[in-house]
Amino acid sequence: MRALRVVTRSATKARTQALNQINHLLVTAPEDLRERLPVLPRRELLATCAAFRVRDDDDSLPGVTRLALRELTQRVDQLEDELALAKTRLSRITAAAPGNHRRRTRCRQHAAAHRR
Repeated sequence: MRALRVVTRSATKARTQALNQINHLLVTAPEDLRERLPVLPRRELLATCAAFRVRDDDDSLPGVTRLALRELTQRVDQLEDELALAKTRLSRITAAAPGNHRRRTRCRQHAAAHRR
C-alpha cells in the first residue's frame, strides 16, 4: 500500500506542476493563443491543446508554444491515467484487507478522542 501511495502522491504533484506550467505558458503565449484559450473551461482547454498540430519545421513562437502546450497536456492525461489506476488498485487492496472495517473504526475513535 505504501508503494501505491508514493505513486499517487508523486503523480498528483507532477500533474499539478504540469497544469501550472500550462497556465504560465498561456500568460506569455502569443496574443492569438492568449485571447482564445484562457476563456475555456479546463477540460476544453486541455482537449484543445491536445489537438494542436505543429509542423516539424515550424520553429515560430506560436508553433513552439502550441507544441509545448500539447506536450504538457499529454503529460497531464498520462498522469491522470496513472492516478486512476493507482487509486483503483489501492481501493481494491484496502477493501480486501482482513479486519479493515475494525481498523478504520478504531482509527476514527482514536482521532475523535484526541479532538476532545
